[in-house]
Amino acid sequence: MEQVYNFSTTGDLEGTQYNYWVEFKKCVLSNRRQSIDNRNINMTAFRIYSEIKKNQKIKMISSDGKFYFSTYANIPIDRLQKAWKLAFNNCPGKSSRF
Repeated sequence: MEQVYNFSTTGDLEGTQYNYWVEFKKCVLSNRRQSIDNRNINMTAFRIYSEIKKNQKIKMISSDGKFYFSTYANIPIDRLQKAWKLAFNNCPGKSSRF
């Protein structure tokens, strides 16, 4: 879980010196600024996409509309999708019928 969150926010599996996630309870991670329970993420609404704003680098975004992870690191989208699939297999989030 830690590697997925670190990869999603820094592009590095271990995170960076000032930005890294630690799983302190099963499925609950913290980066000292916020805590997220992976089981509260809406898997049905969860999307991974790239966004380019004017005169900026490509930003990779993973979000369900409430939880939002982003990085400017050059990450292949298929690798990020596989990482989140593993995370949701380990700690499934919420799902809806549509």
